Amino acid sequence: MVGGLIGTLRELRDAPAFHPAFDQVVTIAVRPLLEKVFRWQQLMTGRPNVALRLDLACEAVDWFPARLRNVVENLFSNALRYRDPVKAESWVRVAVAARAEDYEVRVSDNGMGLPAWHSADEFELLSRAAPVRDAGLGVGLPVVRLLLRQSGGTMTVTSDDGKGTEVVITLPRYDRDDFLTPAREVFRNGSRRGPGCPAAPDGSRVIESRR
Repeated sequence: MVGGLIGTLRELRDAPAFHPAFDQVVTIAVRPLLEKVFRWQQLMTGRPNVALRLDLACEAVDWFPARLRNVVENLFSNALRYRDPVKAESWVRVAVAARAEDYEVRVSDNGMGLPAWHSADEFELLSRAAPVRDAGLGVGLPVVRLLLRQSGGTMTVTSDDGKGTEVVITLPRYDRDDFLTPAREVFRNGSRRGPGCPAAPDGSRVIESRR
């Protein structure tokens, strides 16, 4: 038991192999990423009894590893924090599918459902104000939306009071040579790659290519 605990602590202590400030597209094994981040968020939120269910039509994606990890961390944090303690079994389900132009990721749960946003303007305000690393209660989804918007992706949320929440995100496909770099740097190839990726609201990221 002690050996297993030490191994888990060492695994959770390890920092991601890639820093968001310079995030290059690589092939990411989806299953181990989801399982590791889920265990970490279980510890962070005190929800050890929530089950993770995976439905992976594809086991790997070519995307930005640090950015994807941030997205997954916030989605899991949100799902775990809104667990319904009344239900006998709590679960979070993740489905991943590859499509021609993007990857589709569905994260659903059988929790309490999300508090209703008072207006679209308030959700937009949180999206602009939330720091990338802030996964606090009620802030996780605006962080995800911000990261996806910077990367040319989308997010839709469906939530029913007392039944749970489903978040559907799309991750645009990029070439494995594409990478993120400070927006103030000159483009190395004179052009921006990707499906219309604007500069981030904080002016910090654009998509570039080595070619």
